Amino acid sequence: MNNANKKNSDELIGFKDEIESIQKAITDFESGQKLDIAIISEPFAGRTTLVNKIEEMTAHKVMKRSFSSIVKKVKLKN
Repeated sequence: MNNANKKNSDELIGFKDEIESIQKAITDFESGQKLDIAIISEPFAGRTTLVNKIEEMTAHKVMKRSFSSIVKKVKLKN
């Protein structure tokens, strides 16, 4: 991990391992592995804070989709 990424992950206390795992997944994706990342947690566990930090660190590389409930089957409009 370079110094800029280390500094960014250290700023968010308690999520160092998660940030490193997500950064690795993003790097793997850029090298050809097509992976998705799901961040799932209990309410008030810091999910939004973590997602916001990842968005800040990886501007223009990630896309966020939020679901307030379980998505079963979505019918797309033509």
